[in-house]
Amino acid sequence: MLRLRKIVTGFLVVALAVTMCSCTKPENKVVKSDPKIIFVTDVGGLGDGTFNDSIWNACENAADKYSVDIRCLESKTDSDIKTNIDEASNEEPSLVVACGATAAKVIKGMSKDYPDVNYTLVDNYLERDNVSGIVFKEQEGSFLAGVAAAMKTETNTVGFIGGKKIASIQRFYYGYLAGVKSVDENVKVVRTYTGSFNNKVDGMKAAKLEYAKGADVIFAAAGYDGTGVIKYAGLKNFSVIGVDKDQSSLDKEHVLCSMTKNINDAVCSEIRDASKDKFKAGEKVYTLKKNGLELSDKAGNLTQDMKTAISKWSQAIKSGQFTVPYSKSTYASFKIPKLK
Repeated sequence: MLRLRKIVTGFLVVALAVTMCSCTKPENKVVKSDPKIIFVTDVGGLGDGTFNDSIWNACENAADKYSVDIRCLESKTDSDIKTNIDEASNEEPSLVVACGATAAKVIKGMSKDYPDVNYTLVDNYLERDNVSGIVFKEQEGSFLAGVAAAMKTETNTVGFIGGKKIASIQRFYYGYLAGVKSVDENVKVVRTYTGSFNNKVDGMKAAKLEYAKGADVIFAAAGYDGTGVIKYAGLKNFSVIGVDKDQSSLDKEHVLCSMTKNINDAVCSEIRDASKDKFKAGEKVYTLKKNGLELSDKAGNLTQDMKTAISKWSQAIKSGQFTVPYSKSTYASFKIPKLK
């Protein structure tokens, strides 16, 4: 069956004369379509190289695997997210997939207005009969990123760059901090927030600040801003740890590794169930033990010593030898574990 793969962001109407067309420009709006699955991006839209792209890739894979029609509504601003989710809901698809804190706030109210529409939130969860939430324990994968950073640094200073100071990014930071300190308590960790997830220049500015403080390994959990961090790493010759998907293709020399989420399996599962009228509301938690997270190294930059250490720490987390902190309070009570 023919499938729709249309990326739509604007509000002007363009009539379709055929059953399948190419992607429209941002200022156009497709009106004659009956997609089963609609993905509403977070700010930054497609091409961010991390979160939005990973979810859209999962939607495309699900379209091929489960014979469903898909559509993407790109959001450049927070107001776009509300508009796009409302538009998606009005089309009464099998499932609306969205991500980010703003989308969660919008769906919190909109899910009541559209009780017959099912929603899947990535990185958030709402207790609603028509909402499922895909949640990752980012702190576990970030702990391993911290292990790699502490073993790589030559300046005894590593950095963390987050987008906005929200709960999910805090999980990245405190997990990373715990991983660094578990390898070497003397390694300093500097932290910066860009305040956005869709500005490459903001990422470069943050990287410049941390590099000036001596950081020679930086973990960037800031969406599209992270591409700016990688760009600056190439200019100054330091290492970056990518996020969400393996980002080594952006710079094989300077991306040490990437803390990836198994977004594909998680999103595909939700689309599969929705397409078969088996949607289930509730929180779906993905962990290291459930193969929901991984420290990916497609470029082969991790040394054997790093791989060995990462494997040991990973097994310790999976077996429950200790719990990785995910907030300021849980980090305050965290004691560096001794591996068995």
